[in-house]
Amino acid sequence: MKIKTLIYLIIGAAFFTGADFAMAGVGISPVSLQNSSLYPGAVYEQIIYFLRSDNEPSDRASIAITDPTLASWISTEPGPVVMFPASEVRVPVTFRVKVPDTAVKGSYNGKLKVIFGGSGQDQHGITPYLGARIDVSIRIIDPKLRGKILLQTEDKGRAWYVYPKNYKRYYLGRPADAFQVMSKLGLGVEHEFIAGRTLFPDNALGMILLDVEDHGKAYYINPADGKAYYLKKPQDAFAIMGKLGLGITNRDIDTLEIGVVR
Repeated sequence: MKIKTLIYLIIGAAFFTGADFAMAGVGISPVSLQNSSLYPGAVYEQIIYFLRSDNEPSDRASIAITDPTLASWISTEPGPVVMFPASEVRVPVTFRVKVPDTAVKGSYNGKLKVIFGGSGQDQHGITPYLGARIDVSIRIIDPKLRGKILLQTEDKGRAWYVYPKNYKRYYLGRPADAFQVMSKLGLGVEHEFIAGRTLFPDNALGMILLDVEDHGKAYYINPADGKAYYLKKPQDAFAIMGKLGLGITNRDIDTLEIGVVR
């Protein structure tokens, strides 16, 4: 069904030629590509919709990644040129970020240019007359924090667990809270996987493993030594925090996004 009314998006400092962007029949949503919890080797995908009104003549758009670093990290599907099929007013474009294994932790910011137009003369065969901007904000965190229990030394020793699958930090709070967080984020495995080894493989490091064949008993796999630590009771989970926790400053822990267990 055609969209009869298009909410036009004014994208902070958008660039354009020949027309007022606010009055043009094209737009994108959302207007940013961002993730604050990536790490070396991570892959992240986000869909951004390219939009046009019913009577807008633009039938294609090109994507230009001008920053050299981002250009080597970001790819798009279906490609650098997006075509609007006849009568379609919204096309999803997948932006894929592949962080190199050698990426250094820190913030990476940039902009992507989107040119709307018809067939014509630019490098992609498009005659440009309207444009938009996608703001890129990517933060790479320290991979060494994966699966660690962190103690906030500048804030009363508050304890956090860094979940290996998303690199978010989860507040452990009191003993009962710590036990709940670590149990809810646990991964169910067979008894033999836990009982049959003393050291665990890399893909298990930092994880909470739940023995599904033995009453769901929980074990924390310490990434520092590869060993399993049994979380028998809430007090055990809290004791492990003090024994295995790694001190961290407010500045460093602020690079990790806070997660919420539901």
